[in-house]
Amino acid sequence: MDEPSIALDPRNRKNLIKVLTGIGGLKIIASHDLDFVRNTCERTILLDEGTIVADGRTEDVLGDEKLLEEHGL
Repeated sequence: MDEPSIALDPRNRKNLIKVLTGIGGLKIIASHDLDFVRNTCERTILLDEGTIVADGRTEDVLGDEKLLEEHGL
């Protein structure tokens, strides 16, 4: 999915998160919505100009403020 939460009102964003977390298996989501990623993904791969700069648990990757700042997030 590419930016699945874009242009959703809060209710539908919440519904989408509920649907996605209820689906088993692999989901690939590209998003700049870090709160959405936190709520839907266990693992995060951070890309910067096509290069993987971090790969790990979402809480670890998105909790690294310095890493996020260095890569424009």
